[in-house]
Amino acid sequence: MAEPSFQSVVNGNVEAYRFLWLRSFHPGVAIRVWKCSQGYCMTAKQLDSVDKYIDRKVVPSAKLAINHSHSLSVDEWNGFLAVLNRSHFWSTPTVDGKPMANDGAEWLLEGAKESQYHIVARQSSTDGDYYDACVFLLKLSGLKVDVSKRELY
Repeated sequence: MAEPSFQSVVNGNVEAYRFLWLRSFHPGVAIRVWKCSQGYCMTAKQLDSVDKYIDRKVVPSAKLAINHSHSLSVDEWNGFLAVLNRSHFWSTPTVDGKPMANDGAEWLLEGAKESQYHIVARQSSTDGDYYDACVFLLKLSGLKVDVSKRELY
């Protein structure tokens, strides 16, 4: 999705977060929010398809279908940070120790702030504060996700 490396942007002037939602049966999504020169910015990207697997090997076939950016209000930024803080993001272990399932979705949330970098990875998150933080970004993005068709997994 041509996203920048967060580990390379860690310095005293950057605060940014990215939600990567990598689903088995629906196109992948990347939503990034950060402090920018205009205040707060968001970029939302979605692939056009799911990668194919041949003989258990990934054969990348997806292309970028959606790539849009817009500014965020102070209330939207602060709302996200409030939900993120409730999730204890910066102290949550990167992995939860549960075995990975063959199907579902990877919910990866990255953060870069001052000299810190952290990532939390969960499979098919369905509730709790971490879920709420990721869904908050998804709602802000404006991407169309049909919960009734079980796309939110």
